[in-house]
Amino acid sequence: MSKEELEANNYTRYNTSTMQDYDIDAECVGVDAVGVGVATINAFSDLGITV
Repeated sequence: MSKEELEANNYTRYNTSTMQDYDIDAECVGVDAVGVGVATINAFSDLGITV
């Protein structure tokens, strides 16, 4: 998301590197369930991303 999109959705911008900065395709990233809270899952769902 862009800075503007983050701010519009009241998300905190941490100024860290992103996958796009390193040209990493989302299809190549896995996330284990440990430490992924329901708020994270709901945030993705709100954006229309299936997890």
